[in-house]
Amino acid sequence: MITRRSFLNQAAVSSTSLALWPFMQQMQARAAGKTDAFPKRFVFVMRSNGLYPTMVTPPEIELARAPQKFDGRGSGKNAGLKDDDGFIEKSLTDLTLPEPIRALEPFKAQMNVVMGLSGRMCYVNHGARYGALGAYRSQKGKAPKAPTVDGVLAEAFPGVFAHLGLAGGGKNSGTSDGLSAFGPKRSAGYYHSPLEAYNNLFSVIADDAAVRKQAGVRGDVLEFMAGDVSRFRKTLPGHERDKLDEYVGAFEAMRDRHASLLAQRDRLARRAPKVDERYGADDMELRMEAHWDLAAGALITGLTNVVAYRLDSGFSGESFSGTLSGLSVNCHGIGHQADPTNDNKMLAWQTQNLVKFIEKLSNVKEGDGTMMDNTLIVFFSHYSDAHHSGGYEFPMLTLGNVGGSDQPQLRTGRFVNYPYYTHAGNKTIGTMYNTILHAAGIEQPTFGELDVNMPEKDQTGPLPELLV
Repeated sequence: MITRRSFLNQAAVSSTSLALWPFMQQMQARAAGKTDAFPKRFVFVMRSNGLYPTMVTPPEIELARAPQKFDGRGSGKNAGLKDDDGFIEKSLTDLTLPEPIRALEPFKAQMNVVMGLSGRMCYVNHGARYGALGAYRSQKGKAPKAPTVDGVLAEAFPGVFAHLGLAGGGKNSGTSDGLSAFGPKRSAGYYHSPLEAYNNLFSVIADDAAVRKQAGVRGDVLEFMAGDVSRFRKTLPGHERDKLDEYVGAFEAMRDRHASLLAQRDRLARRAPKVDERYGADDMELRMEAHWDLAAGALITGLTNVVAYRLDSGFSGESFSGTLSGLSVNCHGIGHQADPTNDNKMLAWQTQNLVKFIEKLSNVKEGDGTMMDNTLIVFFSHYSDAHHSGGYEFPMLTLGNVGGSDQPQLRTGRFVNYPYYTHAGNKTIGTMYNTILHAAGIEQPTFGELDVNMPEKDQTGPLPELLV
C-alpha cells in the first residue's frame, strides 16, 4: 500500500508531485471501493426576476397563495395571507411538472420541489445579494458580513479552484461580486465572459499561445515569490512569523494551484470544453449557453467542486436577443409584465439548458453510479418569488444528491410545501442551507441570521423531511 511517506520517497519531491497527491489518494480509495473517495459537488443556479410558485408547483396541487395575480410581479401582497396551505408532502411520481419546468420530467426521481421557505431576514430589492445564499441582510454596495452556503462548501471541499462563479449578464467582460462570499469581507467573484473564465481555468491548454505563455510566466513568478517570502520568514522572530503565515500561504496556494494545472494538462485537454464563437460573443444568450458548458467542464475535470451561476442580469440595460430562447425582451421589463407568459417561456428555456448540463454529468460514471449521485444542484431565484419581492418565499428545486449511489444523503423525488410565513411550522432558507450542509457532513445548529419574528425552534437544525 502506498503511504504518503513512501510516495514522497519514491517520487521526486516537487510542486507537481505534491499537487498530484490528492489525485493519487482518490485513485487508491476508488480501487478499494470507497465511495466517499468521490468528491461532493454543489451547483447553485440563480435566475433573476423571481421564481413564482405557479411556475414550479404541479398542477395537481392547488396552493392558497398561487391564484394571486402577477400584477407587477410583487409578492408583498402575500404578507398577510390568512389561508395557509399547511405542510404538504407528496411523491413527484404521482404529479406532473408544470410547463415551465416540464423538461425536468425525466429527472423527477432525483428531484425535489421545495416550497414555503421564507427569507425575511434578507433585504430583498431586485435581489437579495449575499443574503440569497447567506440568509442574512445584505444591501447593495456593502461587503459581505458572513459566508454564504456555497462559500462554506467551497472551503470544505476545495478543488484546484475553490469556487467558480459565473454571470450570464450584466456585462461581457471582467468580474463582479455581490452574491457569494467565503466570510466577512471575502467576496467570491463571478466571471461575465466565458472566454476569460476559460483562459483562467484552462490556461495551460488554451488555444491562444499568448495565454499559454502568460500562464507559464505566471507559474515561474509565483514559484519565485513563494520561495522568496518563505525564506524571509525564517529570518523573523516567532511572533512575527505567525503574522506572515497567511501571506506566505496565499502565494503557496497560487503556486500549487498552477502546479496542479500543469500536472493535469493532458487530462484537461481531453475533457475541457471546446471553445467556439459563443465564448467571446456579445450576445448574452450565447454567453449563457457557453457558461453551462464551462461549468460542466470544470466539474468533470475536477478543477472545482462548487459552482454558482447567475443566469441573467435583470438589468434594464440588457435584453434577451431571442437567438436561442426565441424571446426578444428586456431583462428587467420581463419581470414587470402582468402576463407571466414570457417569463414562463424564459424559464422553460433556462430549464432546457439545465437538462443538458445534467445529462453531461449523468454520462460520467463514478463507481456504480454517475457524477449526479455526488452532485447537488439547487435552482432558485435570488430575487425570491417575484421581481419586486418581500422575501416571503423562496421556491427551490434540488436535483441530484451527495454521498454516492449507495449512500445518498438526501431524500428525493418529492414535493414538499412548508406552511407560509407567519404560520406555525414555516421554515427559512437558512434551514434549507443548513440541511445541505448536514448532507455534506457539516453539522451546525443554524445557518445565517435568524428571523426575529419567527420561533427559534423553527430555524434550528436541518429539515428532517429532506434528509435520509
